[in-house]
Amino acid sequence: MTITYSNAKATSSSHVSGFAYVASAVVFLVFPAVIIAIGFFSSQPTGTLISPLPSTQISESPTPTVSNNLPIIANDKDEVVASSSAENLSNSISNQAAFSPGTIQVEVKDQRITANSQILLVPKAGDSSTYFVVSKDTGKFVIGTDKADSTERVIDYQIVNP
Repeated sequence: MTITYSNAKATSSSHVSGFAYVASAVVFLVFPAVIIAIGFFSSQPTGTLISPLPSTQISESPTPTVSNNLPIIANDKDEVVASSSAENLSNSISNQAAFSPGTIQVEVKDQRITANSQILLVPKAGDSSTYFVVSKDTGKFVIGTDKADSTERVIDYQIVNP
């Protein structure tokens, strides 16, 4: 067996190994340090280590009260009224109006309608007509539709008085 020894320097491997050292240092040392620093300086404090959420205080302001000028749609579950019927407690009245064949307007007379009444029109299922309130006055209002029909049509309406 023959062993040969030479004092000549290797030329191509030193450049590759130097680049590998620099690249691995950037990937494993510099890049994570930059990411950690960005995360540290961009975050907000969130409390203590034991309780990571910030401590909050429940508002001590009083509970808002309902004004008597607003419409009453439903009663409170806790409220019990002894000798009244449900019809007397409600400010909402439901009824129906009928359109005769060939008409596009119908006048509804009801003494419970005031100038401040709100009227909700509810067409029956399958009725593709558009309904709207043409006019409203004390004791009456007029419902209009976009097209006349050859049959009688019935529409539900609800009156809400504030």
